[in-house]
Amino acid sequence: PLVQNFTGFDSLQSIGSNVLIALGYGLSDLQGLNQLHTVGGNLTVRFNNELTNLAGLDGLQWVGGSLTIFQNLSLTSLTGLEQLAFVGQSIAVNNNPALSECDIYSFCNLILNVVEEIILDNNAPGCNSLVEAESACNTQPVHVRIVADVDENCQAGAPDLPGAGVWARLVGGGQINTREAGIDGIVSFGYLSDAPFFLALPQYPNEHWSLCQDTIWVDPSGFQDTIFATFLLQPQSECPELITDLGLPPTFRGCLSETDIDVQVRNTGAAVAEAVQISVLLPLGVLEIINTSIPITFQNGDTLFFQTGNLLPFEAVMVSLRVRTQCDTFLYGQTLCAEAFSTAENDCMPEMAPFSEIRLSTQCIDDEMVQFTLRNIGNAPTQSPHDFVIIEDEVILLMDDFNLNPNEERTVDLPANGSTYRMEATRFDNGILTAVALENCGGLTPGLITTYWLDQEYGNRDFDCREVALAYDPNQKTAIPKGVGESHLTAANRPIQYTIEFQNTGTDTAFRVLLRDVLSQHLDVNTFRPGFSSHPYSWEIRGLDTLNVLFFPIELPDSNVNVAGSQGFFTFTIDQKPDLPDGTVIENTADIVFDYNPPIVTNTVFHTIGELVVNLDEPAPGTKPRWKVFANPVKESATFQAIVSIPGEKQFELFDAAGRKVRTDRIDGQEFLFQRKELPGGVYFFRIADAQGRSATGKIVIAE
Repeated sequence: PLVQNFTGFDSLQSIGSNVLIALGYGLSDLQGLNQLHTVGGNLTVRFNNELTNLAGLDGLQWVGGSLTIFQNLSLTSLTGLEQLAFVGQSIAVNNNPALSECDIYSFCNLILNVVEEIILDNNAPGCNSLVEAESACNTQPVHVRIVADVDENCQAGAPDLPGAGVWARLVGGGQINTREAGIDGIVSFGYLSDAPFFLALPQYPNEHWSLCQDTIWVDPSGFQDTIFATFLLQPQSECPELITDLGLPPTFRGCLSETDIDVQVRNTGAAVAEAVQISVLLPLGVLEIINTSIPITFQNGDTLFFQTGNLLPFEAVMVSLRVRTQCDTFLYGQTLCAEAFSTAENDCMPEMAPFSEIRLSTQCIDDEMVQFTLRNIGNAPTQSPHDFVIIEDEVILLMDDFNLNPNEERTVDLPANGSTYRMEATRFDNGILTAVALENCGGLTPGLITTYWLDQEYGNRDFDCREVALAYDPNQKTAIPKGVGESHLTAANRPIQYTIEFQNTGTDTAFRVLLRDVLSQHLDVNTFRPGFSSHPYSWEIRGLDTLNVLFFPIELPDSNVNVAGSQGFFTFTIDQKPDLPDGTVIENTADIVFDYNPPIVTNTVFHTIGELVVNLDEPAPGTKPRWKVFANPVKESATFQAIVSIPGEKQFELFDAAGRKVRTDRIDGQEFLFQRKELPGGVYFFRIADAQGRSATGKIVIAE
C-alpha cells in the first residue's frame, strides 16, 4: 500500500542523525511528525510527487545539518516550516516546478538572517531565485545613523561627526543582529517582522561618551518604507583615546619572503587627537623594510616612528609596512615579535596617587646565559605581595616573591641550554600580571612563545608574535595562546586571538568567501574585536553567538593559477567570560564557504582552563624527566602526565609539609587527575613510583 502520512510516529520528538523522506508516491502531507522538533543531521525531502506542502513538520525548530527540498513535483508552498528557527549548514530548494510560495516568516528569517549557503532555482516564479524570495519576504530596510553630537544639543546636524566603527544592535521579532558602522557612521539592517523592535549601541555609554537616547524603540507599522533612526553621542570628556591594533600575517615565511604588517590607530575619545605619532618596533635584524604607506619620520634602532597628523573622534589611520625576511640567519621555527604604540600631543594623563609598576625584560648573553630583569618603573614601592614564576619550556622552574623600590631592579640569571624561558610577574599592586619570554639562546626549542598568553593590552599599545613556518595548511583555524600540553592549558581571564586561514583550491576564481564561526558559550561576544585580514571584509554577529565575516567582492584566484594569491585570512580577538573554573573547555570551529559551494569545516581549536604546576625534582644525571604536572597553584585539580609511556601500575603518594602521608592513589594509565577535595591550602610533596622501581618526586602548592 502507498504511504499517505506518518501516522504512528506521533511520539517522535528528536532524531539525532540524518532524515530522508523520499519516493513517497502516495505521500500527500507529513502529518504524524507533528511532535518532531529536532533533526541533528541533514533533513532531505525529495522525489515525493504527491506532496503539496510540508504540513506535519509544524513543531520542527532545529536542523543541525543541511535542509534540502528537491524535485517534489506537486509541492506549492513551504507551509509546515513555520517554527523552523535554525539550519546549521546550507539550504537547497530546487527543481520543485509548482513551488511559488517561499515567503513564510521562518524561511525568510533563515535565508536573510541565519543561513548563508542558499540555493533556490528551478522552482515556480516567486521562489525561483534568492532575489525573488527576498523580494517576496518583504523585509523592511532599517538605517541607523550614529553621530558625535559635537555641539551637544541632542540634534543631528553640522558640525556633527560620523561614528565610524561603532556597533549597532537590532533586537526584535526573533532577530538579533549586531553590525559595525562604516566610515559614514551608518549601519543597515533588514527587518522581517511587523512586531516592534529596539536599537541599541552595546559599547555605549562609556567614560568618553553618553547617549542622548540609550535605546530607540520602533513600531514598523508607523513606516511605509525605510526606517531611519539616529543615535547621538555626547562628549563627556575633553580627552582623546587612541586604540592601537597591530596586524601580523598568520605566519612568517623563510628566506626572502614578503608580507604585510599593518598598524591601525583609531581615536575613540571625545577630543581631537593632536599630532598623533605611531611607533613600530620590529626585529629588523631579520626583517627588511621594503616600503611603507606613510613615510618613516625617523628611526631609533629597531623602532620606526610615523607622524600621522590629527585624528578626529572615531577617525582611524592605517600604516602598512611591506617587509621581507632576510637570508643571513636560519629563521625556520623561530618566533618573531612586533610591538606598536601610539601617542598624541594632548594625551590626558589622569591624576593618580603614587603607584608601582613592574617592567620585565630579558636578554641572551653570549649564548650562554638567559637574564631576566624586573624593574619598578613606578614612583612608589611595591605594596601588596608580588611574585614571579619562571617557566622552562612547559615546566615551572622557579617561583619567588619580590619587593622593589622606585627604579630598583632585580635580575635572575639562568644557564642557556636551548630551552624557551618565560617569566610571569605581578605588574601592579592589584595583582595584574605581565610576562616576557626568550627563545633561541644556546639552541632553539620552537613554538613555545605563542603557547602562552602574550602581554597584550587593549589601548594605545599592542604586541603580537608569529612563528616562521615553511608548510602551509589551507583552510585551518589557529589560536594564540595555543595552550600548554595535550590539554592546551591556558589561564582564565585571558583573551584568545583566533585566525581563520582559507585557500581557494578549486578550479576557478572565487568571487565570494564567507567565514561562519559559532562562538563558544564560554566567550564574551560583546568583547569581539575584529583584526587584521588579507582582504577587505564586513562582519556581523547574528543572534548571540554566530560571527559571519564576508569577503565580497574578493576575486580569489584558484591555487593552480596563483598559489600565493589564492590564500587569505581573518584574525579576531575575544575575551573569555570572567573567572571560568579550571577544567572548562573552550572549543572553536569555523565554516569556510567559497561562493555558494558546500562549507569547508576547519579543524577544532580548543583550550582547557588551568595553570601549570611547580616543577618536578631534577632527574638524576644522564636520565630524562618522566612526568609533567599541569595546573598550579592547585585550586581544585591538577593533571600529572607521563612524558613517555610508563608501563604497569604506578602509585601516587602525597605528603604534607611535616612529612605525613595524606593521600595515596593508584595510576593505571599515563595520566592522573589529582583532585584536591578537602585538603587545606599549603605546600605538599609527592612521589610517583612505577613498577620498575623508579620514582619521580616534587612539590605542589594548593591555593588557600
